[in-house]
Amino acid sequence: MQSKIRTKFWTDKIFRQYFIDMVIIDYYRNLSAKQKIQFRDEAMAITGWSRSTFFYKMHHENLQPLEISALEELIKTITYD
Repeated sequence: MQSKIRTKFWTDKIFRQYFIDMVIIDYYRNLSAKQKIQFRDEAMAITGWSRSTFFYKMHHENLQPLEISALEELIKTITYD
């Protein structure tokens, strides 16, 4: 029983992680070219990523929980020029 609960917990956690990654990446992909530049620059400033790291993470959908939190907050607060 305990193993079934633990497995369900990790399955849900992995699903949520994957789903949130996709939401952030889809959000980025749907921005205009000018908005993508602004989003990228702000995300790099918040996370400390280099430009190549930003593109790697967006391409490979490889975001860590703290990065997800930072990007979710950015999405909520960013205002585009």
